[in-house]
Amino acid sequence: MYLLRFASSPAAFVLAFAAAAFPQQPPAPAPVPAPAAPAAAPAKKVEFANALTPGEARLVEIRTVSVSTIRIQAGDQGTDSKSREESTTFLVDTLLDPAGLPKDRIWSGRRRFVKTQATKDGVVTDPEVTGLDADVWVDTASKIHFSCRDERMVSPAKMDALLREACLFGVAAGVPLPASAAVGDEFDLPFGALAPWCLGTEGATPKANAHLRFDEVDAKKNVARLKGTLHVEEIVEKSAEQLDAPFGIKGTGTYDGSVSIEYDVAARRVARIVCRARAVLEGETVGSVAAKASGTNVIETTITCLTGAPAASALNEKPRFRDVPRDVAAAGVSIDLPSHFFKYASKIPNTATYRSDLVGEKAYVRVLVMPIEEAGKKSVKEVGDNFRAGFSEKIGKGTIVDAKVSWGLGNTNAFEFTRDGERGVCAVAMLGPSRFVVVQCACPEAAWAERSKEFPKYFQSLKKLPAR
Repeated sequence: MYLLRFASSPAAFVLAFAAAAFPQQPPAPAPVPAPAAPAAAPAKKVEFANALTPGEARLVEIRTVSVSTIRIQAGDQGTDSKSREESTTFLVDTLLDPAGLPKDRIWSGRRRFVKTQATKDGVVTDPEVTGLDADVWVDTASKIHFSCRDERMVSPAKMDALLREACLFGVAAGVPLPASAAVGDEFDLPFGALAPWCLGTEGATPKANAHLRFDEVDAKKNVARLKGTLHVEEIVEKSAEQLDAPFGIKGTGTYDGSVSIEYDVAARRVARIVCRARAVLEGETVGSVAAKASGTNVIETTITCLTGAPAASALNEKPRFRDVPRDVAAAGVSIDLPSHFFKYASKIPNTATYRSDLVGEKAYVRVLVMPIEEAGKKSVKEVGDNFRAGFSEKIGKGTIVDAKVSWGLGNTNAFEFTRDGERGVCAVAMLGPSRFVVVQCACPEAAWAERSKEFPKYFQSLKKLPAR
């Protein structure tokens, strides 16, 4: 937790020089004292208490729009790309009663992601956290913890992001306003905790600060308004896997912009934060491609915080998952999967693997998409039979039987298998001369009856990507 420190000003010293009395000069007459001015009334201060009370639930809405441009320059060759991303997140933070906490915890709460939706250039890109419940707490060493409940899992990259964002529990601890201030006062606000939500930062931010001025108190709305500027410097380190690209990027991002905060004086909480900023990226690619990377990003984020009935209603809302197109460029296809799926690293080159732990690890679903290139003119049956033979050798005592799969990629050669407590379906289809694709859907055999119901939908969503 950040603690705001004000430097105490040194005492003012006044040095009075008395004129020397020379004999040739008459003494100056004593000055007539001016009437004393009435003492100025001290400015009224507003207390900025922002902490949650035990049992309090806060509904937090985060809306972000960003427009970015990226240029990759390799020697004399350069490529430019531009994208527009929009995202909306609704989450509810509830502070637990400290009376029942373990002795090693300062405070503990629960965070529920009611809805998280996003688009990139109009295409759905929802992250995997809709409906996620988590425990958040701070231990006696002031270390924050984030743990998913109900055995649900997310990707390692998303888990890192969720841990960073946990510092803003209830839009309280991560917004270290001064204990009190009067209209006209100015102060610095550490911005490191707010940067992930307001700016979308993902790396370390060695410099992150906002300078705010207490502008006014709206007597009708009972809201205190603070406005100012921000400056954030981020260390950018993204792998090829994180970017889903042939290369990673290493460099720096610099953010400059404005921020305004509305504080509800009656409810004693931050009610609204608006942030507008422009980011500049400078760096280079990492991996097989050696090039310079540069770009800009214009970001606008609005965070609102509500309590009472809106928060209670949000907690009762059932999660809904939109289908997200997953492009697998190496395989030349796209597959639609619900947003609770996430991509994780595959040991097989050029293979994309997705996983869902929506109802726990014991009922996971895994979807694998892998390209196959075969020399010569071979049919789907020949390639499928060869793949089946190799697969059969790997599964040992498992079983393989013929299966039927319906999808939009033409004829298929499919089989159903079991191995080591897992059951699934593999299908092979032809994309073009010498080009084939394998798609596999699998889950624990004990969960097959329920989890395999959507496998046909996944297969039917497959489509070829446009030729590049």
